[in-house]
Formats: sequence, C-alpha cells, structure tokens
Amino acid sequence: MLMEGRALRIVDEWFGRTIIRSCTKLSYEHAQSMIESPTKSVPEQELPPISPEHTGEEVHRAVLNLHGMAKELRKQRFADGALRLDQSLHYNSGN
Repeated sequence: MLMEGRALRIVDEWFGRTIIRSCTKLSYEHAQSMIESPTKSVPEQELPPISPEHTGEEVHRAVLNLHGMAKELRKQRFADGALRLDQSLHYNSGN
C-alpha cells in the first residue's frame, strides 16, 4: 500500500480491549462529502464540534488517508481471491 510515497503493509494483528478518544463524531454524510470532494475544504461550522487540539483540515486529511488505505486493502483482498457479494452469479446447469 502506498501512502505519501511509502509502501505500507499489515505486519501484525492484535485484538483486545482499548480506549478510543475521538476528536469529532462525523456522520457518514460528512465523511462521504470529504471523500467525494477531496480538494474542497468543509467549513468547520458545518462539522460537529472538533476537540481544540485538532482542526477541520486535520480531520479532512485523516478521512482521506483512511479512505485511501481502505481502498488499497480492499484491492489487495480481491487480488488474493476474496469473495465479492455485490456481483451477480450466472449459473448454467447444462439443461
């Protein structure tokens, strides 16, 4: 996976309890808007409250980075033979 010119790959997995401290709570609509218009900045007054340590631009960049990683991981899964459930299957029984 490439991110900012560097190859990334999953080297280890871990499942366990953890704490996540979100800087904001975006709706799907907010995130999708950022993905569909990557160069258009969303005014902070249109977003849910953002913690003071972060800016709307940082949130926008993070959403785009995560989307890029998700697309690359999805592409790799399908290249490795993952099943796509959104495609129709045509079966001919030979009768």
